[in-house]
Amino acid sequence: MRDIIELSPHVLPFANNCPEPVMIQYLREAAITFCQRSRSWRSDQVYPLIAAMTPISLVTCCDSVIYEIESVRWRGEEGGEWQDPIEAAPYDDSIGYFRDGNPQYYTQQLPGQLLAYPFTPGELRVVMYLKPDQHADTLPDYLIEMHPQIIAAGALAKILMLPKYDFANPNLAMYYLNEFNAYCDSHFRDNLRGQQRARTRTKPSYF
Repeated sequence: MRDIIELSPHVLPFANNCPEPVMIQYLREAAITFCQRSRSWRSDQVYPLIAAMTPISLVTCCDSVIYEIESVRWRGEEGGEWQDPIEAAPYDDSIGYFRDGNPQYYTQQLPGQLLAYPFTPGELRVVMYLKPDQHADTLPDYLIEMHPQIIAAGALAKILMLPKYDFANPNLAMYYLNEFNAYCDSHFRDNLRGQQRARTRTKPSYF
């Protein structure tokens, strides 16, 4: 994790004398939006499943929160291969909570927790998409290294719309907004392939 202020050289030349707290706030908001739209910040964690109807507390790194759960897989206490992803279900769907058998569903009573049912001891592998939290002072290294200009563009799209500052430039703000939106859309597609440039899988359809 690296300090948000490292992105300031990509902002200040276009918004001279922008107050640091304002700049950091909009850099943070741009990073949050980018992570939500690109789903590029992924966390893969394994948790022990040891008691029925006992929620698992999902853990994230500092300055981050869970945006979305991508998949949950189960395997038994003896290890072995992970089973196919189990299905998400509403919390008020109580079917099978106390039924015997391997977990088939997962649900959430509260954000940051996960409950799997039916219950069989083992492990859960949870893949999650993360985003910076609302008070983050740091960002993951990959954002600083790989996407500094686009995070700055997202921030400038809002900073340059602030009317009380002499650097305000609504036309330039719209340019940065369009650039930011286009990059978020394209990076979502690229993120599915990753740095390994693997082809995305498609599920066959039969008529």
